[in-house]
Amino acid sequence: MSIERRRHLRELSLQVLFFIDSVQPEIFGKPKRPVPTKNDSEPHLPQEESEPRSKVVRKGVRKRIANAKPVFETVSSEQPDHSQKLSDSERLELGNQLLDDFWHNFKDSNQGRDFFLLLTRGVIQHISEIDKNIETFSSNWKIDRMTCVDRNIIRIGVFEILRCPDIPYKVSINEAVDIGKTFGTNDSGSFINGVLDSIRISIETSPSNYNEKRINS
Repeated sequence: MSIERRRHLRELSLQVLFFIDSVQPEIFGKPKRPVPTKNDSEPHLPQEESEPRSKVVRKGVRKRIANAKPVFETVSSEQPDHSQKLSDSERLELGNQLLDDFWHNFKDSNQGRDFFLLLTRGVIQHISEIDKNIETFSSNWKIDRMTCVDRNIIRIGVFEILRCPDIPYKVSINEAVDIGKTFGTNDSGSFINGVLDSIRISIETSPSNYNEKRINS
């Protein structure tokens, strides 16, 4: 598979992860977002709501990434409703359904589907481990304080580093940085590089802590 094709598939993975993070965070093990009401300030788009969900996913994600503002999210002071969290099996099932909807509506050939699913399902399945690593190596930046674009690019990179032994660390980091420069802010490239390179250094200095995960992934 060409480098360009893999880059495209990473960008598709980012689109879906961005959508999940913004609209269906329960797939990442977070509480469900409140259902919007008619009094919400965000305008409704009935022409999209009347379409199949897969088309909403396909049409909406690129728009959300393109319009993502370079601001950091604030942590809500409200206590989350833990009763609304899904079990691991429930969130993985919901994630798989969303991925199937997204891919079947995509008009490309099926070339690269396995790589797309490897990355996106991998992030969903190992989200707790991935986010823990990100916070450990992000100079005290909490995951929820990062921009949605940056943290999901980093999530893909961390999954590749931890769970894809056939992909060199340098490739995973460079790809993440380049995608960050395309979709993120002016500071995204250096921020993404800093987090991922710190993880790389930790692995190379203490390989025994990571080799088992890469071999058994």
